[in-house]
Amino acid sequence: MALNLQEQATRRMRRLVIALVAVVVILGALVVGLVAGSGSSKPDPKGPGAHRAPSSAEPSPTESASDEDSGYVAPQKWVKLPDGKKREKGFPVQFPHTGEGAVSMLVSSSRNSFSWDAKQVEANIRTYMVSSYTERMASAAGQAAQGVREHTGMPGSGPLPKGAKLTAWPIGVQWVEKDADHVSAFVLTRLTTVPGAGKKAKTELISLPSAATWEKGDWRIEPTPPNETQTAPEPGDLGSNQFNRSGWIAIQEGDRR
Repeated sequence: MALNLQEQATRRMRRLVIALVAVVVILGALVVGLVAGSGSSKPDPKGPGAHRAPSSAEPSPTESASDEDSGYVAPQKWVKLPDGKKREKGFPVQFPHTGEGAVSMLVSSSRNSFSWDAKQVEANIRTYMVSSYTERMASAAGQAAQGVREHTGMPGSGPLPKGAKLTAWPIGVQWVEKDADHVSAFVLTRLTTVPGAGKKAKTELISLPSAATWEKGDWRIEPTPPNETQTAPEPGDLGSNQFNRSGWIAIQEGDRR
């Protein structure tokens, strides 16, 4: 019975991964490291840093770690990401042609990728996806929104429970500047779901591999080819030892858009 439940959970996780990767989420790889909590994989022995090389491992759900167990631990590194010069349909665009500019775009996209609203997911895709993938990804926006619904315990279709709320909050980043026009990155997002009015919120930490390319004067999301799939570093919440051990760089509050 336990094995059957585990297999069902694994299938649900894979469906969510496929839906998110097939559409948006940061779309930096065809396999997403979707991990709740502190994770079980070992951090990269090369150590933390903004230019940390990606590692490879299978994504796996784990229990969430509590900062109350060891007290608050200040992040060792912070980054102030640049703003986009303009906004289109509520999304910041025209980021600086720098590594930080690419990461800022990916962070902005991640805030809108986890959504129960297919229209919001599609708008996010059309704003940030490279042109060669825009239409095919946009056509799967409904699938992605459904995947997020199912993963967070919501009905796959129809009305949501009264008082239900979903918040995606990027809290950390890592990146590698391959050249002036291509950046590989990881974005650590805190996903909080309120199942309905009066119900307890559920929080997950999700590490996502991603890639950005400079196209037509701005940064765009580009899916990673299957032979270059990467698994994100072990997640850890702000204020935890794991956040620093995994090499995450905290995002300054002023960058929340």
